[in-house]
Amino acid sequence: MANSFTGFGGIRLEQTAMPIADQDRLLVRVVAAGVNVVDHAILHGKMPMVAAPLILGNEGSGVVERGDAEFPAGTRVAFGGPFGVLEAGAYAEYVAVPKSMLFRIPDNIDLIEAAGLPVAYISAWMALEMGGFEAGKIVFSPGVFGGIGNASFQLARAMGAGLVLSSTGSPGKAALARAAGFDHVIDMNEAVLAEAILRETGGRGVDVVVDGLSGPVLSASL
Repeated sequence: MANSFTGFGGIRLEQTAMPIADQDRLLVRVVAAGVNVVDHAILHGKMPMVAAPLILGNEGSGVVERGDAEFPAGTRVAFGGPFGVLEAGAYAEYVAVPKSMLFRIPDNIDLIEAAGLPVAYISAWMALEMGGFEAGKIVFSPGVFGGIGNASFQLARAMGAGLVLSSTGSPGKAALARAAGFDHVIDMNEAVLAEAILRETGGRGVDVVVDGLSGPVLSASL
């Protein structure tokens, strides 16, 4: 529970009432919660429209505890939405989640991994779709270790992109990314971004940019 938005010192472990499930909301036992920029921003007082005390956690995964015919008890789910912003979030043992914000997790996906899907991966997928992505196109997704940058890189590659490029401002991160299989990662300490992109694409440039960084990266991307 964040009793004040003054940094990490404002968080306390507290006992709260069990969330109320009804015909519209199902009770989910939380297995894992995502950690996002929005949680950090709220906790450090950068979103004045949000009121304390508040249980943070904008996304999470778990198992339906009290369900219905559509989501029976035991169903593995993930969720995201207003949680941890406008209502109690995923940094708790239980959350009452509207059915419209639940989605099933296949058995081959670990629930800890699933907790990171709703915010970054759905945002990245929407950005690619709205950007006109199709198989064969070239994508630039800066910030390979950021949530959106990482998710966009993985999704574009999985969806058949002709080439996916990313970037980082750290030589150490660039080396880690390449070792993890993220090829075509531009180290901005070693190259001018726009020139490197043109070189990597044989002068063609890119078809879709999914930019979660802005600033100089946005100018170079354009």
